[in-house]
Amino acid sequence: MRDRPRRSILGIALALGLGLQFAIVPPVAACSCMPPQPMAAYAGDDSNVILTGVTESRDARGYPVTVTRWFQGGGILEPRVWFDASGFDGQSASCGIDPLPAGNEWIFVAYRIESRDELGLNLCSPFASLGDATGQTMLAEAAAAFGGEGVPPSATDPPDPPAVAIPPVPDNSAVVVPILIALVAAAGVVLGVFAIVGRRRDSEDEPRTD
Repeated sequence: MRDRPRRSILGIALALGLGLQFAIVPPVAACSCMPPQPMAAYAGDDSNVILTGVTESRDARGYPVTVTRWFQGGGILEPRVWFDASGFDGQSASCGIDPLPAGNEWIFVAYRIESRDELGLNLCSPFASLGDATGQTMLAEAAAAFGGEGVPPSATDPPDPPAVAIPPVPDNSAVVVPILIALVAAAGVVLGVFAIVGRRRDSEDEPRTD
């Protein structure tokens, strides 16, 4: 009979201890997203960017994607965009995703990051590979919602710099040639004068025979 009160006391203490433990441990916030919407629901919303593109390996700026077509929001560093790396931390609790394999074509409903050129992508952003049924369904919805197969990216190569006009080298031959001729003629005259003078001196220095 005495063991029952002891067991009751131990049970109450255990229950209080477990309750205290749950009270001390803070709850972990899980990722909470709106369910994916039809493509038509994103039309006209400037905060959403809809495109297809081929993923590339991470660089110092983030995760680049070579755009293959735009449905909405084109004009950001075409034909490449960068996804901010913070969305690719792999932490599902914070809505992060794993890095996407490079070399595959995907369709993305990304979002603009305020005051940044990079785009955002996470678990709350619909995206899928065009190599599976989900991606093809999204692509068909985008084509129907935006009226066509999308717009190819515009080229971003800077225009060729304007040609610098190089002034022509003046043709001075019409002036130089007569000058050279005059110099040669003058030199000939001088040499002729010296020759005549030299002959006169030689004739004056010869002894007279008469």
